[in-house]
Amino acid sequence: MRESPKFLNLVKIHLPITGFVSILHRMSGVINIVLFVGLIYLYWLLPDSNEIKEIISMPSYRLVMWVAISAFLYHFLAGVRHIYMDFLHQHSLGFARYSSMAVLIVALLLAGWVGVSI
Repeated sequence: MRESPKFLNLVKIHLPITGFVSILHRMSGVINIVLFVGLIYLYWLLPDSNEIKEIISMPSYRLVMWVAISAFLYHFLAGVRHIYMDFLHQHSLGFARYSSMAVLIVALLLAGWVGVSI
């Protein structure tokens, strides 16, 4: 008879940096899809400039725009990393770790820059 499955504690599992970058890449893609609807709505409001000026002046708008732009930049950087690894056959573990760390550092720097700019 098979033994019943044990409780899987996700907090105790050590996720490598490459897995963390992959999960964040998927999450940023979902955020991009969800926030794209809001960007289309703002584009639709462009002819009526009074209403869009009210929306842009709200503090929550800046937070949403920061999240949207940061998610797009991260998704772009991680996508370029994946394409680079696929086309140039860079499948070594060392390169994957190095490029993952580079993506995270550059994405954090760009997110900080976007936050200061907005």
